[in-house]
Amino acid sequence: MFQFRCSLNASRRRGFTLIELLVVIAIIAILIALLLPAVQQAREAARRSQCKNKMKQLGLALHNYHDTYTVFPPGTVMGTNRNLANWCGNWGTAGGVNRAPWSVLVLPYLEQANLYSQFELSARFTGFADHDLSTDPHGSAKNHELFTKSNVDYQCPSDPGTGPGSNKSNYFGVMGAGGTSAMGMAQPSDFCQSSANRWYFTGGVLYVDSKISFRDITDGSSNVYLVGETKYQLRPGGRGNNSHFGWASSTRSVNAGGGICGVLIGTVWQINSTPDDGSKTDTAFSNNGAQNGTLGSHHVGGCHVTFADGSVRFMNENMDLRAHRLLGWRDDGNALGGY
Repeated sequence: MFQFRCSLNASRRRGFTLIELLVVIAIIAILIALLLPAVQQAREAARRSQCKNKMKQLGLALHNYHDTYTVFPPGTVMGTNRNLANWCGNWGTAGGVNRAPWSVLVLPYLEQANLYSQFELSARFTGFADHDLSTDPHGSAKNHELFTKSNVDYQCPSDPGTGPGSNKSNYFGVMGAGGTSAMGMAQPSDFCQSSANRWYFTGGVLYVDSKISFRDITDGSSNVYLVGETKYQLRPGGRGNNSHFGWASSTRSVNAGGGICGVLIGTVWQINSTPDDGSKTDTAFSNNGAQNGTLGSHHVGGCHVTFADGSVRFMNENMDLRAHRLLGWRDDGNALGGY
């Protein structure tokens, strides 16, 4: 019996002590802490690459549209008489009616012809949703229903608001640059300002009722912004309520002087210069009108821009502001060096 017990005890494996177990756990925790940032960086690199590819596809879609119609699509179809003074502050006189934005017009070239066919192009489109229907009426029932739907081709994966429950857009057509002549950038005669920090530029490629072709881009297609990345489209929660724009937004055209472009932007302020995004702060009616004039992203250090030649480049948020503004113009005639 004694020999059996000794043999049994000898056969038992020695277990960990409590101290040894705690040391092992601590080592594992340290390794995880060291590995997690690398994993997060790898994931963000993948998301950033996806975002860049989406902007490349938008550039190709816009080029294919141009191949078909010999012009780029209108930034937003409104039928507005831009020869009238203050046309963006008196839409009734200027004749503007909310119609399709460029983001809808290029759908057939994004392999979304079925979705495109569902829109009623001759009917009203929603500009600014769920605000005051007496001043911001929704589009036709069908157009508004489609406005509320998510469209993954207009969402950057790096934006935490991306998902099937959001109808936002991270990609805006660039309609021009600067602000007023006080910024040292005299505007075309049909430039309009609906109110403070709410501009309707016409010096870019995609603007209200635009019909720009490659021959109009005299600065060279490699030196002019076409589509810019943004995190500043106003979304539910940004104003403390549910009012918001979307990927299929037309222009918010009101006679009260508060008109705002839904998926168009100018290069006015430094990239990422407004904290937070359109889901956390009012980017449309305050904060220097970030939705209307500030490119930005959830990537570190800047944002992507699709140029008129179809290339996509990452623009540093600390780049020279004058150069950034001039890149929003198609024909300013200024020679730009490195930026």
